[in-house]
Amino acid sequence: RSCIALPLLTLLGSAIGNTRRLQLKPGWDAVPVLWTLLVGKSGSSKTPAWSKVMELLAPFEKKADKRFREENDKYYAELERHKKSQRQLNSSQPAEFGTTGSQSKPVKPKRLRYSVTDTTVEALAMLLHENERGLLLSRDELAGWISGFDKYSKGGSSSDASNYLSMFNALPLQIDRKTGELQSIYVPHAAVCISGGIQPNVLKRVVGTEHRENGLLARFLLTFPPQQKKRWTDEGIDESKTKAVESVLKKLYELTFDTDDAGDPVPLLVHPSPDAMKAFKAYFNEHADE
Repeated sequence: RSCIALPLLTLLGSAIGNTRRLQLKPGWDAVPVLWTLLVGKSGSSKTPAWSKVMELLAPFEKKADKRFREENDKYYAELERHKKSQRQLNSSQPAEFGTTGSQSKPVKPKRLRYSVTDTTVEALAMLLHENERGLLLSRDELAGWISGFDKYSKGGSSSDASNYLSMFNALPLQIDRKTGELQSIYVPHAAVCISGGIQPNVLKRVVGTEHRENGLLARFLLTFPPQQKKRWTDEGIDESKTKAVESVLKKLYELTFDTDDAGDPVPLLVHPSPDAMKAFKAYFNEHADE
């Protein structure tokens, strides 16, 4: 069950994204960013469980892709008409009046994204710049993502690990590039949820001392359920429960941002109920004692 619960919580957190923040007290806001890791040996069925959760994203991704293709086709058609109009306008103007046209150039559409699988920090920053809600990084095997930091821990100059650590708290992200339309990418709230799986021996190998010291491992919620003997069952997934989860996910994606005085989107602050705050205080103190 935990192999379903953890990626599902991560998916729901990414759906909320930057639209909401939970204010526990002035100066302490909690973001719905979760990093979860399913630990299990090969054949333990962690992948089918994780994949079943990630399938919930398919309808949203498919709809976004279709809309983008339609808008992109419309954009290039309008761009061609714009160029043609500019050429006609410029050819009719005397040289002394210059060659500047009056019609505005069409704006290139942005691709709405919900998740990524394998990407660089630079590419991820660009996607976050275009998707203010935030993103879900989902990988069946997270070993490659984790071990990718190792080559930078021995005198390298990459700041990938520190950038990802900032994304756990949805902190600002600034990336400077040598090429591309945007030389500098700024994301005010870089929120990235992460979910995936890993084998126990691989986890032991790729998670080194640096990952413990910099807090990378501490940010993950891990589950390592005991492996049980497999037995065939005719029982399948209750379709009504799947529909219920789909309905919740849809409602979360419909959450909108608040706006600041400048009209820019910002998270809407929500506050825990008295009972929730009481439970949190008890947990916080118990965990601190432990």
